Amino acid sequence: MPIFAALPAIAAAVAPTAAGATAGMSALTAASLGLGAAGIAQGQMAAKEGRKARRAQSARSAAQQTRQRMEQVRQQVIAQSQIQQGAATQGTQGSSSAQGGMAAVGSKVAGNIGFSQGIQNVQETMTQNVEKAQQYQNTAQGLTSLANFGIQYNNLGS
Repeated sequence: MPIFAALPAIAAAVAPTAAGATAGMSALTAASLGLGAAGIAQGQMAAKEGRKARRAQSARSAAQQTRQRMEQVRQQVIAQSQIQQGAATQGTQGSSSAQGGMAAVGSKVAGNIGFSQGIQNVQETMTQNVEKAQQYQNTAQGLTSLANFGIQYNNLGS
């Protein structure tokens, strides 16, 4: 992570100054930096778990929508079978009304499935955008924490 990459550079910059400081201030500064780094690590782990949860939610939603689409197709087959049965009973299975009825059922189901897929695509895009925003937020918080370390150290050295 970019925040962790900056920690060695900060430690290297702080070390020469801390060597010249009193032992108490040096220990306090080290403790402050250590706690700050631990806080950053905890924030990054929380963000990682949040991403996992959002991905699991997205997978669950996709599975539910797949099940709904399968149910729509099943209902389509039933409806078309009923139309065929009715037309066969009346001797009109080749008529335009029977064929039109079957086509209408198929068209409606195809439209419903297309709409459902469009909604799923929008939900996935929203999840990805929320994840990106969270990553930017975490990076900003980490950088702010690093800046605060420098300010705290500077104040301790004064």
